[in-house]
Amino acid sequence: VEVQNLPSGLNLKTFPDKISIKYQVAFNDYGKISPSDFSVAVDYSKIEEGSNKLKVILLKSPLNVRAIKLSNEKVEYIIRK
Repeated sequence: VEVQNLPSGLNLKTFPDKISIKYQVAFNDYGKISPSDFSVAVDYSKIEEGSNKLKVILLKSPLNVRAIKLSNEKVEYIIRK
């Protein structure tokens, strides 16, 4: 899980730090899909006061996949200086 808009000097760790992605793809295209074709992130600027979770955003996915489902819609986080 990547972190976007993180101010310098801070470190944000998500729990979990990896997300499973389920999707549908045509059988002929199955072998063409790799984990590097997908990208997910959380946005530091979307932190809400009193909440310890951030929404996971799907940044990148192949055009030939559909019905994408993330194993976690939100992740917990800690911030370190």
